[in-house]
Amino acid sequence: MLNAATTARPITRRSTLRSCATLTVCAAMLTLPVDADARRKRGPNAGEPDKPLVIPPEVKARFPGAAFVKRGQKPPNRARYVVLVDSDGHPIRTRIRGYAKEHAVREGETVRSIAYRYATSPRAVAMINEMPWRGGNMPLQAGSTIKVPVRSAAADRFAENMRLESGPGVHSERRTNWGRPRVVRLLREAFAAIHRRWPERHPAVCGSLSRFGGGLLRPHRSHRDGSDIDIGYFTRQHDRNGWGVPPLGAIDYERLWAFVDLLERTGEVAQIYMSPRIQRRLYRYARSRGASERRLKTMFQYGDGRRPKVTMIRHSRGHRDHLHIRFETADKIEELRS
Repeated sequence: MLNAATTARPITRRSTLRSCATLTVCAAMLTLPVDADARRKRGPNAGEPDKPLVIPPEVKARFPGAAFVKRGQKPPNRARYVVLVDSDGHPIRTRIRGYAKEHAVREGETVRSIAYRYATSPRAVAMINEMPWRGGNMPLQAGSTIKVPVRSAAADRFAENMRLESGPGVHSERRTNWGRPRVVRLLREAFAAIHRRWPERHPAVCGSLSRFGGGLLRPHRSHRDGSDIDIGYFTRQHDRNGWGVPPLGAIDYERLWAFVDLLERTGEVAQIYMSPRIQRRLYRYARSRGASERRLKTMFQYGDGRRPKVTMIRHSRGHRDHLHIRFETADKIEELRS
């Protein structure tokens, strides 16, 4: 890469600028001086001196107890709840590209079955249709039309960041443990509930949620907007703080079903990726515990057979040692609307 000390040369027919050329490269080719501060800053305020961060009173009232950080800066040490703001002190906007698809209701379909068909959550479908939430089995009239939120591209970045820390029933030590506040609270409540029932068994071992502020997190294609989390499978071991492919007989299906059942009943889970062999065993365990076959058929792709990918729990390669959970919460639907 060229720097400010690069020898300047005039532009000729062969000296063409590429779209990825940096400010330094352009200045060197045009024999112009380069302002170091302007080169470091990007965006509409490039070249302007840094201004002290001033948070408007209405923003402080909207996010009580939060720390505020300019986009591009690191969160304060030990901060648990941080809001990313622009230079004017307003929260950054999440990049969500999507649309509302119209679906003709068929006989026997429910809010749950339609939501999972389009890889979204039942609460998201109820909210976008302005329905009162009465559970995923809300009956729908055959022949009617409802709207379903569909994302056309992966979401990118988010303003409200909450850290998922280790606590009762959960082991979370990665730097990429930032998520949306609603997602983190749902997970904390579920982990604590499982821990209260089985305090002697090992905590859930969590992987990544998202980077602080979101964005690309290699090697994942998702985990960009604080709505995805990887969790190692529950086992019957007393002490477990790492991942690995567990034997099928060592998986704690009792706790795994209790955890999945608890989250699914919130109506805010869109998808869970799980190994087919584990799905089949978990399906049989859920049936033995009295779960209705109608509900389980909307949840499991691999249960008593193989179904199309129109269920909540699906197969995707790379999930033999952990399950991947994706949430669609109310705040994301509000951002999609805007």
